[in-house]
Amino acid sequence: MRYAISQADDPAKTAVFTSGKWKVYEQSDYLPRAWVVYRTVTGNGDKDVREILDNPGFDPRTTALLEGPAPQLAVTPTRPATVDFKSYSLHSAELAVESEAPGLLVFSEVNYPGWHATVNGTNAQVLTVDAALRGVNIPSGHSTVGFYYRPATLILGAITTFVTLIVIGLLLLYANQLPDSIGGRR
Repeated sequence: MRYAISQADDPAKTAVFTSGKWKVYEQSDYLPRAWVVYRTVTGNGDKDVREILDNPGFDPRTTALLEGPAPQLAVTPTRPATVDFKSYSLHSAELAVESEAPGLLVFSEVNYPGWHATVNGTNAQVLTVDAALRGVNIPSGHSTVGFYYRPATLILGAITTFVTLIVIGLLLLYANQLPDSIGGRR
């Protein structure tokens, strides 16, 4: 989070905006919207994950906490990766990533069921990073990463609607074919 809003004075920080009793402070150590890490650790269960995240030695800028199997990332590059947003909306995002080594792209948005990803046009597994965020493995070099929200409930709802419309259409067609005495055309 880049900015913090508070009513209290913080002598260690300079307010970038003040309105009445409210002050807006810029955080100097905020994380970007998306970044690449080259180290992963694994947590098993909620208690273990909380302990790792609360540990003062854990740095989310350089390390991703994953539940379950974690990718083995062997090389830490000499230069940090660059991540640029090509497009962004509520239901999708496309990023251009440049990295000297394979890594894990961390996207600081909640990994809610229904998110899918592609890396260079190929489907990729969306990982839950740091207990809540989205992540995806990237290769070295230039990559185009896409995140798309397509929940199964939306697809199921579309199929149900389509089938219902067909059934209604068939029932109306059948009703018009019945003789007048049973309820057909009059």
